Amino acid sequence: MARLNPSHVTRSIDAAARLIETELPGWWWNCGHCALRNGASLYVPGSSQIRVNYPSAGIGPDFGPRPEHLRLLHDPKWGKLFDGGFHCDRAATVALAMLAVFLEAKIALTFVQPKASANKVIRSNK
Repeated sequence: MARLNPSHVTRSIDAAARLIETELPGWWWNCGHCALRNGASLYVPGSSQIRVNYPSAGIGPDFGPRPEHLRLLHDPKWGKLFDGGFHCDRAATVALAMLAVFLEAKIALTFVQPKASANKVIRSNK
């Protein structure tokens, strides 16, 4: 069965990466493709799921978690969700998988930071 990709949605991995890096600076992401799947994952810096596969690699201060990341990871209600990361492995394209995990994370952030999100809404009754 062929999967359909909406024509008005980007197929550009670069565009999806730029969106993630602009909106969620410092977050770790990866993506992949094989014959059966297109997938992506997105993690808050400091997540226990981030593993470095070679011993000489260190995570310098510029790449470590900032206070706002630690607040997400230690949130009593939502910390486990953010620590586990956001994943999609059955998208039509890699770019769509990246957009799916980005949207999951942004939606989750509205539950953790409802006041901050509400302040960003443009009010038409002013």
